[in-house]
Formats: sequence, C-alpha cells, structure tokens
Amino acid sequence: QFIDQPYKAFSLKDMNGNTVNSAAWKGKVVVLDFWASWCFPCKNSFPGMQMAVDHFKNDPDVLFYFVDTMEHGDGYEQKARDYMKEKGFTFNVLFDAKADPKQEGNNQVVFRQMNDINHSMAIPRKMFLKDGRVRLTTEGYAGSPSKLADEVIYTVEIVKAGK
Repeated sequence: QFIDQPYKAFSLKDMNGNTVNSAAWKGKVVVLDFWASWCFPCKNSFPGMQMAVDHFKNDPDVLFYFVDTMEHGDGYEQKARDYMKEKGFTFNVLFDAKADPKQEGNNQVVFRQMNDINHSMAIPRKMFLKDGRVRLTTEGYAGSPSKLADEVIYTVEIVKAGK
C-alpha cells in the first residue's frame, strides 16, 4: 500500500567519509535499505538488491542507499567495507548517525526518526522516497533474490511515474 508521508531531511556519512544529504535528492527516486551486519535476512537479501541496483545503474534519477544501522560495538564501519568488498556488492553504504558519538554502536538516529512512519524497528527495511516523501515502506525478506529484485524494480517504476 502506497503512502505519502514527509520525512525529516538528514545527512549521513558514506563508506568513504563523504556526507550524503537527503535534501539533495529532489526529483530522484531513492531506495533506502536499512540493514545491520548481525542481521542475516538483511544480508541474504543483498543478491536480489544487487540485481535491482544493476537494473538502474544507468538511470541518474534512481538512487540506492544501504543504511547500516543498529550496530553493536565499534569497528562496524570497517566490517561493512570488508563485507561489501568480499561479496562484490556495489552498494552505496551509509552509516546511520549516533545519538551519542562517545557510546559504542548506537547508530540508529535516522532509523529511529523513520519509526514515526514505519511503526516498527525491524530490519531489513526498504523505504521508497521521492521529493522529501516516503511513498512505500516494506519490512522483511521472503527468501527469493529474483522476486525481491522484481518487486523493487516494479515499485521504483511506479514511484518514478508519480502514481
């Protein structure tokens, strides 16, 4: 079921230390995939998500960001970099912000703020955004990479068409 909910703009760091600002996404369809290194369904969904990313790789109006959230302890940033490289995923990984930078882990600021829309802190969580609004949010992974890719591609095309 499609929705039309505004979300609070945010800025997060990517794996290279660059800042990505959601306010710069005007006119783009953006897929956010919230995940964590300890979440096996999240990582199991990555082959299907890679298919969707590959499908839109030449479309400048579609962006994918994989937001690493709810990690425990420190060092998760390097673990994420190593995992993506080892598995060959070409994802734009962002690291969720910490409420208290001095506390280990605790990186869930943006995911928590999205809870007003999601009403659930479960991951994996896919959110489809356009022009500062959430158009669809889904939770979980059913186990089929090709089915997931088809669902993501279909949803992106609907959001792109403005329906």
